[in-house]
Amino acid sequence: VLKYIFPSTRIFVMHHNDIDAMIRFNQVESFKRGMNNVDHIVFGDFIKDRIVELTRIDANRVFSIPHPTTITINDDLNEINSKSLIVGLGLSNDEQFIDDCIEYDKKNKTTLDYRIVLRSRSKKYEGNNLLVFTGYLTEEEYKDYFTKAASVVVYYPDKFQYRYSGSLINAIAETSCVFINKMPLGLYEHSVYPHLCRIIDSAEDLFTLNRSSFISCDSLTERRNYLAFHSDVNVL
Repeated sequence: VLKYIFPSTRIFVMHHNDIDAMIRFNQVESFKRGMNNVDHIVFGDFIKDRIVELTRIDANRVFSIPHPTTITINDDLNEINSKSLIVGLGLSNDEQFIDDCIEYDKKNKTTLDYRIVLRSRSKKYEGNNLLVFTGYLTEEEYKDYFTKAASVVVYYPDKFQYRYSGSLINAIAETSCVFINKMPLGLYEHSVYPHLCRIIDSAEDLFTLNRSSFISCDSLTERRNYLAFHSDVNVL
């Protein structure tokens, strides 16, 4: 519609979760009707590949721009190395995964040398190695958890496929590495930053980590490269 109102103006559409939302044939066909009247911005090459595959749009109309960080970067990683807390604070984390973590913690009586804190949309639990809480966090509480964390877990449900995660960028900006599940975003980032973004397949994986792997020279190098790629300078 905007293209017809402003025929001489170049129009860009920024995509977030709308590519995942195109799950029916008529939604894809509706998108196709206007897709070549505008240009498109996505936040990762794997998303560009998907939208081209899904709609057969001209790839020259799709631009991949890194998602910027939205918080101050923590450079004191020597301090992070001494911590023993893993957090998962995103409200998009898979609730079934959280259920599995609770069940595993109930059965596992071994005390780990790190503690896991997860935020759920609906359930609360406190056990030997795991704390699950619900509700919203103030900005101060959110920052305090990240300040105390050595690493972050990002475990998204199956519906989270071809979109980018601001929570992932913030986690890497604050800590040394991220544990992420095997979905398109996780596989893409792991392929580029294998020591920084590490794949976990199940709740058991989260409870059987080698704490010495939270931070390493390789993960620090990859972290610097990651943050440079997602920096405001590179975005601009």
